[in-house]
Amino acid sequence: MNLSDDLEEQLRALARGAAEGRSTARARQLAWVAGELSRFAAERDPLPSLSELLSTDLAVRYLQLAGTGALRARSAASAPSTPASNRVRAVCLTLLARSAGLAEPSLDRLPAPALSVRASAASARQAGAELASEARRGRPLPTWVRHALVVELIADTGMRVGELAALQLSDMDLAARTLTYVPRPPAAQGKQPARTVMLSPATLRAVRAWLPERERLTALTPRTSTLLVSVHGNHDGDGARRPPGLPLQPRGLARAHRRAVATLNARRTAAELVPNTLGLLRPADPPAPQDAPDRSSLI
Repeated sequence: MNLSDDLEEQLRALARGAAEGRSTARARQLAWVAGELSRFAAERDPLPSLSELLSTDLAVRYLQLAGTGALRARSAASAPSTPASNRVRAVCLTLLARSAGLAEPSLDRLPAPALSVRASAASARQAGAELASEARRGRPLPTWVRHALVVELIADTGMRVGELAALQLSDMDLAARTLTYVPRPPAAQGKQPARTVMLSPATLRAVRAWLPERERLTALTPRTSTLLVSVHGNHDGDGARRPPGLPLQPRGLARAHRRAVATLNARRTAAELVPNTLGLLRPADPPAPQDAPDRSSLI
C-alpha cells in the first residue's frame, strides 16, 4: 500500500517540530526516524493513523523491524543496526510522541541489547604495536602512522572519538611528556575542566612518528592546528577538491578506524580481534588526571 501524502507530511512536520531547540545531530536523527516510520507505515494494511503509528504496539514492531536493517532507504544490504542506533530510534519515538501531544510509547518490551565487550588493555596495546609495524613495511604509510597514534592515545587517556578529533598540536607537550584535553562526555552540562595525563613511551614514539607525516600533509593547509588531519584529498558537497591535511572529523576518524582494523584483523593470528569501534578500545577505568611534572626535573 502506498503511504498517504498526508501521513508522510505529518511525520515530516512532527520531526521538524520535535527538533526545535535541539542540536543539529538530533534534528537529523528525528528526520531519519520519521523516514523509517514512513516506510514502515507504507507496509501496513490498513494504513495506520499517526496516533496508531506512535502507539506502543506499532512502535515496538517498528523498532524490531528497523533493528534488522530492513527499513534502510539507501542500502540494499539489510545488515542489523547497532545497539546505539536502536537506542537513538527509541529516544526519537518518545520525542515525536511528545511533539504530537500523544502518550509516550512504552518500549519496555524490547530486550535490552547485549553489552559490547571492550578489548583488554593488553590487546589494545598490541594493536597499537601492530599498526606501528604496518607503517614500517616498505615505506611509512601516513594512515597506519596516524592510527597507531590514535590507538595508543586511547590506551593512555581513555579519550572518546570527539575528544580525539578536537586535539590541537598545542595540547601535546613532548618535553613534559603530557597531553592536555577537554573531556566531552555524553549529556555533559557545560564545559568540563581540562585533564592532563602522562603519555607512555609507546605513545611518545607514535607522536614522533606522526608529526613529520603531519607536517608533510599540511603543506597546502598550513593553518590547520588540529593534531589529527586527513591523509587523502577529498571533495566537498559542490564537487570542489579539498587537499589532504585538513582537520579530521569524528565520523572520518571512526571510518578510518574501521578500515584500518579490517585490514589488521585479516592479518592477525591473535584470538582476540581488534574492535571496529574506537570506544571499545577505551580502558574500563580511564587514567586519573595528573599535574604536569616540573620540566626542570626532565632536563
